[in-house]
Amino acid sequence: MLEPMHDALPRNIRGLKRVEYEAMVEAGILRGVPVELLDGQLVAKVVTSPEHSGLTRRLAELIWPALEDHMTIGMNMPFAADEYSEPEPDLAVVRKGLMREHPDYAFLAVEVCYSSDYNDRVIKTRLYVTAGIPEYWIVDVEQRCIEIYTEPRGKQYAAKRIVSEGMLTPIEIPRARVDVAALFA
Repeated sequence: MLEPMHDALPRNIRGLKRVEYEAMVEAGILRGVPVELLDGQLVAKVVTSPEHSGLTRRLAELIWPALEDHMTIGMNMPFAADEYSEPEPDLAVVRKGLMREHPDYAFLAVEVCYSSDYNDRVIKTRLYVTAGIPEYWIVDVEQRCIEIYTEPRGKQYAAKRIVSEGMLTPIEIPRARVDVAALFA
């Protein structure tokens, strides 16, 4: 059983498992309800701004040409993080060819968010590191920078850096080049 996310919650809350969530989606129960499964809870997805969408699209355009043959990009697609979580990263570089299951590994996960987004900064950081994603980027719309998390170690990334200019190259996609300042221009 999951530990409650807040001390004031009852101890007998049982979160949804990913297989239950997927069954609800398949049955159409959640049709038209923009949610994702995080730690067993249905979490409302925030409406994205034009800038959020533009940054996500621009990043995909920059990374796509550098992908190796076994890679593809998923945008706002389910990611099988663990038994109780199926986040939908804004952008994820995943293995090509999966047709009958959601990816459970990503070479890079990216969330585009505003500085105060708790889900992206705390919950998804923990989910992505425990799923073994080698690199996680938080593109901060307000601060106009990218937080880069690398070196997954247990429940946290061992390295974090914040970049607001210069070229970025994802660890697992060495031919990709992202000019951070140009991204936000």
